[in-house]
Amino acid sequence: MGKVKGKSFFAILISIILAASAVTFSACGGDDDGGGSSDSGGISELVNSVEDAVGGLSGGEKASVEEDASLPDRDSTPQVLKTSADGAATIEGNGATVDYSNASEGYIMAKYEGDNQKIKLQITHDGGATYTYDIDPNTGFCAFPLSAGAGGYSVAVFLNIEGDQYSQACADAIQANLENEFAPFLRPNRYSDFTLF
Repeated sequence: MGKVKGKSFFAILISIILAASAVTFSACGGDDDGGGSSDSGGISELVNSVEDAVGGLSGGEKASVEEDASLPDRDSTPQVLKTSADGAATIEGNGATVDYSNASEGYIMAKYEGDNQKIKLQITHDGGATYTYDIDPNTGFCAFPLSAGAGGYSVAVFLNIEGDQYSQACADAIQANLENEFAPFLRPNRYSDFTLF
């Protein structure tokens, strides 16, 4: 971490706080007769000493920060990680397809192509957490996060029969060996669909 040339940032900050406190106490103090006048000469000297401590920053000069040459340059261009249905590992049945080719990246892809209008995807982690999502019919693949982290999951797609009754379209168990514990939260998904501009 760089330092302001001449004095550390911390030292300058302390000087400013102490000076401000002293100015406040001097301005509030009065003569013995309660007239409320202050020692303006003392305040001026205090302000000048703060300006000297800051190194002329109050005069409009900018503090320069020394670069640490040992650190590599870093590309700070914003990036949005993409999702894809690669087709290497899938679960299929009754118009529903779940692609878990990228489970190690913290997500699966699912789609439904058919006449049913109410489709649910249920993802249950071996640890007990269950997540239920809606799938929009006939809109292609959409990403769903494996929010419970690494481990085994049961994945199932359900089609609505009537009311709140559903039948299972397809189901299987998958394994998510995450390469990064934060992976499920780094990509756009069904409920957090974002792009770069």
